[in-house]
Amino acid sequence: MIVIRPTDDYATVKRLGVEAGLDESERDDDESLAAWCAVDDETDEIVGGITLELSRGMYTVNWMSVAAPWRRQGIAARLVQALEAEARRRGLTRLYLTARIPGFYLDQGYVEVADPARRALLLGGCPECPQYGVTCTPFAMVKELAGTVGEREGG
Repeated sequence: MIVIRPTDDYATVKRLGVEAGLDESERDDDESLAAWCAVDDETDEIVGGITLELSRGMYTVNWMSVAAPWRRQGIAARLVQALEAEARRRGLTRLYLTARIPGFYLDQGYVEVADPARRALLLGGCPECPQYGVTCTPFAMVKELAGTVGEREGG
């Protein structure tokens, strides 16, 4: 059975993301706030991960990945749910992310960022990348969190 556990091992979560094809570049002002791993409780194998970060003044979902053999089993949705629960506990009202394939996040209630300046900030250097529009077409997305305790907007 796969269990979702909080972790302080941000390097492992990032490594899993890079192995899954995520861009390994980071911004100097990114601050990891919390992370979770999806763990096979029979083998202790880490099969997925996700982080909550503060990046460019926005609370962001980052490094979300699930190893190929474990995909399409609801693990990614459980990772997102754990992150969103923590965001609500912290009083955050909005989460941002950049997604290569937005369908999953659309199913989770995220929508495309409408503001061109915010979209450009989230995409960063993506438009200059040789993969942009060829093998990668990232989407800047946002989700308004209902049921938050406080009022920390983060962008």
